[in-house]
Amino acid sequence: MLASSASGTLELLADNDILVSEQQIRMEDIAAQYRRGPLTPFAIDRNTFLQLGVGDALPQPVGANTNWERGFVPLHAADPDPVRLYALNGTIGTTPSQPSFTWKLTVPKPVDVYAGEDILYGAVIAQHNNASQVSSVIAGRDIIRPQIAFLGEGALWVEAGRNLTFVAGEGILSRGGIMSTGNVLVANFGEARKGTDIDTPNLALPDKGGDINMIAGTAGGADYAGFADLYLDPRNASDPAFPLSYPANAGKVVRTYEKELGEFLKGLSYEDRPASERRALFAALPSSPSRRSCRKCCSPS
Repeated sequence: MLASSASGTLELLADNDILVSEQQIRMEDIAAQYRRGPLTPFAIDRNTFLQLGVGDALPQPVGANTNWERGFVPLHAADPDPVRLYALNGTIGTTPSQPSFTWKLTVPKPVDVYAGEDILYGAVIAQHNNASQVSSVIAGRDIIRPQIAFLGEGALWVEAGRNLTFVAGEGILSRGGIMSTGNVLVANFGEARKGTDIDTPNLALPDKGGDINMIAGTAGGADYAGFADLYLDPRNASDPAFPLSYPANAGKVVRTYEKELGEFLKGLSYEDRPASERRALFAALPSSPSRRSCRKCCSPS
């Protein structure tokens, strides 16, 4: 458990494995005015009322009036750093004595989870505090039985070098294994506020969800350059009057993404560059930004 802090973060970096027992790693999300400590007296009445201060202070219900103690501005609104879990050449999972138990990570900011081998039985809840944020869960081999949810807008990228495996009955659903939940904390999915047994909204976030992107079988590498050559060149757009099977549309695609490329480059401070320069700028980018651009193009608009 990490105490609330607007600049607080968590980084677990290992050359081999990160193995935990059946427990939750959690960063608290409590606004400064509701934090408790020796210099800020408080009292709790059956997790229903919060008494702040002393003297004439009145009890406040723990609920929507305080956004369940989060306040109404996201605690990490100005925090650019995600929570990072890296097992560079190993696995993220539970200890050998509990191989099929679920480990949990719940944080009020984006996450960047990477394992060179497998990610096993993980329940991850992230929070995006603006629409440009992206969380990623990436394994060099397999992701087995993932439970991943994120609040807020933005996007989630899930990538497995070999297999992305769900258990029967779970999947990509509104109550499945991978979810965009808008501004609602999902009960029984890793976090439920004390005293509640129903979905609890985070009123500091807009009532909007984000994009989910998944890709598997990338151990041999993903051809981002090939994607860019095909989909970022407007000359490859097919004639909509004819099907793709029509000879004149051979090698063409339904749509290209030069407009989205222009918006992405603007975000990198390449303002108002002519279309003739955009693909060359893109090709000159380091691999991480160029991959991110391709992912955004794959996302539904």
